[in-house]
Amino acid sequence: MSRGSTTFPALIWLLVLLAVVLCLPLLFLGAIFVLSAFHPDAVAQGKSLPRAAIGGILLLGGLLLAALAVVLARNATRGAGRPGDLSGGVASGQEPPGEINLKALNCPHCGGQVDASTARLNPEGTLTLTCPYCKGSFLIQEEPKW
Repeated sequence: MSRGSTTFPALIWLLVLLAVVLCLPLLFLGAIFVLSAFHPDAVAQGKSLPRAAIGGILLLGGLLLAALAVVLARNATRGAGRPGDLSGGVASGQEPPGEINLKALNCPHCGGQVDASTARLNPEGTLTLTCPYCKGSFLIQEEPKW
């Protein structure tokens, strides 16, 4: 499954929904167990500590699932806009494979000066520039990091 497909966000939202559906009963049952630990009959029978421990574990599990749902929802809604749009940072969490030294960029087709802000990140992780004069596209050559 690729990150650019529409099934990836749908899977994330399905996991968010599943986490929310599972955390609510855990929180409810945890609260019930903690409250029942203070009932006079539970105190008289010595069952307060086990009930409080079970309730605490259930509450902790519910809170962890709720936190997971929040993190997944934030990651699903966070993005850099359209695929290939570099205005909000590097798209899809990728970083260029090498150091980029910005110099005067000239089109290899017509020799016109090209603005680096028009760069688009391709799904393969390469940067493409489009010349505003001849509308020709070309890749930015990057040096490896090693």
